[in-house]
Amino acid sequence: MKKLEMKDLTEAEKAEIALLVQKAQANADHTLTNGERNKIREAGRQKIAADRAQAAKAASALASWAPGATGRSSPAPR
Repeated sequence: MKKLEMKDLTEAEKAEIALLVQKAQANADHTLTNGERNKIREAGRQKIAADRAQAAKAASALASWAPGATGRSSPAPR
């Protein structure tokens, strides 16, 4: 699985990661270090990558079940 970078994420995904960092900061009894923030961001990017892979797998499964989908091209009707 490709490692996602922040520039690869949509605005909604970036907001989701920012929210994770904010929640972690609210639950911590100290200011988060850069290392802690980076670990939270990395975990968020991994979750998003896994979600994307799962969605792609589901879309692929749906495409293979589509009516008339045989996996090969058929000649045009005359």
